[in-house]
Amino acid sequence: MQTMPVPTQSTYRPNRAVDLHLGCRMKHVHFETLDSTNDQAQRIAHKGATEPVLITATEQTAGRGRNGRIWQSPRGGAWMSVLWPIWRDVENYAAAPLVAGLATMRAIRRLIEKYQATQVPQIQIKWPNDVLLDDRKVAGVLCETVLTHNRISHLAIGVGINVGFHSKVLKGNLRHRPTTLWESLKLKLPVNAVVDAFVTQFEILMNRYDEQGLSPGMLRELRANLAYVGETRSWGFADQSLEARIVGLDPTARLILDAHGQEHIVDHGEISSPEAEFANT
Repeated sequence: MQTMPVPTQSTYRPNRAVDLHLGCRMKHVHFETLDSTNDQAQRIAHKGATEPVLITATEQTAGRGRNGRIWQSPRGGAWMSVLWPIWRDVENYAAAPLVAGLATMRAIRRLIEKYQATQVPQIQIKWPNDVLLDDRKVAGVLCETVLTHNRISHLAIGVGINVGFHSKVLKGNLRHRPTTLWESLKLKLPVNAVVDAFVTQFEILMNRYDEQGLSPGMLRELRANLAYVGETRSWGFADQSLEARIVGLDPTARLILDAHGQEHIVDHGEISSPEAEFANT
């Protein structure tokens, strides 16, 4: 008989004040060990959740990234998912991974300020779902849809942030050089502080996105912090691949590529360095 993980439950209240009309309280379920926070989000959704729920785990035994890849989740990281009920057609949430990436980037900047880091790396978003510190991957996002009662009712937005361990513990053929906040910032940050910082920013941004779509301000911030603009990278999806210069983002946050003078706009796939075979996703 399989023993189900036993959670502890609480109401999650960010330390920082949040504008009340955006909502500043979220049910929080924590597990010491869990297969996958995104899988747990799906299970909670099927029980009829109607409000956002934060699921965290000290470690995951079956964490996953995009395209079915393994997401290594040792102790010392911030492993979490937000179960987010949706009320519009799912097509309206195409940029949700970037919104979560933007929240992660903002959270890291707030932590740098709060803990007065003396070593401050360049923080960028690698389209469509990674956060980089000096071109090393510190966080990734996995956004999945949840089907209940024959309709897509929720998003399960998984976020993994490497916090306090050494990146050498991440084994295998990683697609991007990894780092942790400890290595890049030279700070020993409490995992709870990282989760708190992320949730504070995520609630602000996701509520705004839910109501208005991708705002001009969010789009400007994404464009200003997009990795590899002006550089040539490999874009790939399924059996398609393309070497192209990264131009930027269109108004819906799709990636604009230039391949020998021909413009391509893509809303799927991923980009990598030509020499890359190093990330959790």
